[in-house]
Order: sequence, then C-alpha cells, then structure tokens
Amino acid sequence: MFNLIPFATAILVSMRLSGEFMMICTTDKIHGRSQRFLTNAARLREWLQHNDGSTLIDNDLNNFIAFHRFNEDKVTVRCTWLTLHDSHGNKLHGYQQTVIMPLEKLRHALLGFNTKVLCDPDTIPQCKISFSESAQELIRKICRDPKGKRALCRSLRESFHWRDAGEVYLVADWHMDFYFTTTGLNGGLCRHERIVRGKDGKAYTAVQYQLHT
Repeated sequence: MFNLIPFATAILVSMRLSGEFMMICTTDKIHGRSQRFLTNAARLREWLQHNDGSTLIDNDLNNFIAFHRFNEDKVTVRCTWLTLHDSHGNKLHGYQQTVIMPLEKLRHALLGFNTKVLCDPDTIPQCKISFSESAQELIRKICRDPKGKRALCRSLRESFHWRDAGEVYLVADWHMDFYFTTTGLNGGLCRHERIVRGKDGKAYTAVQYQLHT
C-alpha cells in the first residue's frame, strides 16, 4: 500500500458506498491505515446539492468527520480518529487529518464507484488567525512554560488548515484553553496532558493542544 504514497505527507483517501452509508478510510506513512468511517450518504448528497457554505459534521463511534466546500471544485475533509487509551474507557488518543480533494471524486464515490484520491495536506493554506486581548494575555502566560509554549506553537502552526478563506478568532477560555469562532464553525483549542515514558525509563508529562469542534 505504501508504494502508492510517493511523498511523506501524502494521504490516500479511499471511499465507497456501503448500503445507506459511504465508507471512508485514509492511509499515510505515519499512521498506516485508519479506522473505517461510515457517514450517511443521503445527508452528504443533500449537503453537496445545497452548497450553502455550511460545514457538515458527522460522527461514527469515537471518530468525527467534517466536510466543507473549499471552492466550487474542491471539498475540504477533516478526519479525527480516536481510540480508547485504557481498559476503563475514559481516555482517548488519536490523530487528525485534513485534506482537500476534487469535488468530482466525492460525487463519483456517492454514485457507487470505488474511489481513491491521493492528497497532499501541505498544500492546504491556513486561515488567518486573530487573537483577542484575553487570548494574547493567555498566550503570554502559557509561554512562561517551555512545554506549553512548544505545544501551543505547534498546534497553531498545524491547525486551522481546513478553509481557504475566512478568519479564525481566538479568545481565552477557562484554565489554559482557547475558544475559537469562524464562519459556520466554532469550538475549542484545548490543552491536554498525559504521562509518557522517556528513553531513560522515567515518566514525563507531555503537553498537547488539540482542536475540539
């Protein structure tokens, strides 16, 4: 499978109809093959037909998917893949992928064709990001801690790549989190901490900022 992915950042998206649903899965060199996502095909067809600037969001088990019209010819697809981290079922871990694909590829899949499209997420431009005074103050506070600073900088660099226009506006939320708004979508940029085992065998706290919509 990986010989179909010629560059490190490429994501292969596979789509096919399965009854009343459309099955979507992804493959890349970092994560391998994703879980299978089943999204309601009728809802997706209706959303494509209206083309009203809205974002279609669906979930399947612990996973989420969001569709947005990038322009008249392309669609932005953001997949969030989550799995249980422990046997108690109260911790999740996973990853997020965002691709822009030709609109016709999605339509072909909805017509019943088995469809595969190779996407390069590095080509997705980032939205303009604006910060309120409260967000700027929180950023200054976060940057006093090297771990928090690195995590926030990485998240701001890698997030909000699912639209070609519009502005994302961040404000401070509770604790060390942010709340964001943009056209047709809002959510949080939230701090998460987990314990990891270093190469020296010792336990360390890892910090990460993740999007929640």
